[in-house]
Amino acid sequence: METKQEGNSVVVKLSDGEDLVPSLEAAAQKHRIESGSVVWGIGMLQDFEIGFFGPNGYEKTPFAERHELLALHGSGAICSARRPPWSTRSSSRVSTRSTSIAG
Repeated sequence: METKQEGNSVVVKLSDGEDLVPSLEAAAQKHRIESGSVVWGIGMLQDFEIGFFGPNGYEKTPFAERHELLALHGSGAICSARRPPWSTRSSSRVSTRSTSIAG
């Protein structure tokens, strides 16, 4: 993971094989971020779950293969009492619904 801070903004670049949510948490801790927003993210995901709130409650679908991540945005707060600390939304080619990826 590479990070660079410019003013109040931090850019995070992940390498192949790095986990999304733990990497965001590590970047937040490194730059002493207590709360913030993921403005934009693109790339590829592998070994992940996509979930949505449907008529029968929260439903998750696992994906082992690689999939293109078209858009990622969300918000987060580092707080020991709240898990997961990051709530992100994404658009991908595996679903036409608004989805949530949580760690």
